[in-house]
Amino acid sequence: MKLPEMSVIDTHLPSNHKTRAYTSEQMLAWGKACAAAQKEADAKLIEEYPYWLGTVAKREIAAAIRGTT
Repeated sequence: MKLPEMSVIDTHLPSNHKTRAYTSEQMLAWGKACAAAQKEADAKLIEEYPYWLGTVAKREIAAAIRGTT
């Protein structure tokens, strides 16, 4: 997953220096998006791969991974 665009942050230093960095909100949103994408990839893998699992079991496991149970 791609990182968001950096923000210009005021450092509040006497030199009035501003820097480009990530805000905590940006990093939290990015982390949540990464986690959601990974959960979806894991759920799809369960739905598609293990042929020895029954259809109902695959559906229940995928729903649990997605957090929709």
